[in-house]
Amino acid sequence: SDGRPGFPANWLGRALPGGARLSARRDGELLVQLSRDTAEVSTGDVVERRGDRYEFTGRRSDVIVVGGTKVFPRRVEEVLRGVAGVADARVYGMPSAITGELVAAETVLTDPLPQGSTPESVRAAALAACRSGLESPSVPRILDIVKRIATNPAGKVPRRPD
Repeated sequence: SDGRPGFPANWLGRALPGGARLSARRDGELLVQLSRDTAEVSTGDVVERRGDRYEFTGRRSDVIVVGGTKVFPRRVEEVLRGVAGVADARVYGMPSAITGELVAAETVLTDPLPQGSTPESVRAAALAACRSGLESPSVPRILDIVKRIATNPAGKVPRRPD
C-alpha cells in the first residue's frame, strides 16, 4: 500500500494481519502459510532482497538456465529498457545444445530515436549496458529489433521462442 515495489523485508518470518506468514526458499521462491494450521505453499514467485524490501524478480517457470546459472528475464528486461532508444523488451530462453539454454531478447525502439542514434547504435548500447550491468550468463546472445512485443492469448509475454 506504500506504492513501492515488492514488500518490506521485515514481513518475512513473522505473522501478518490475518495470520498469514511469508518465507522464502534459498533459491528465492516465495512461500506462504495461510495459518498456523496449514502447510507452506509455493507461490511460484521469485523474490530478491533489495535494501529494506523484497522485490519480485519473476516467476519460477520463467527462469532461463544457462549452463547451470539461473537467469531472470525480468532483470535483463529492466536493463534493456533503461537504454536510451529502447521502448520495450522481451527476454526469453532459446534451447542450446551446449549450455541448455541461452538468453535471447527482442527490443522495440522508440519513435523517434534519440538524436544521432541509429537502430544499430541503440542495439550496441543495449548489449553494452547488459555486459556492464549483468553477469555474463544473463547477457543476451541474440538481440533482435522488432516492431512490437508479441503476447499470448492471455496477454502475457511468452518466455520461450515463438
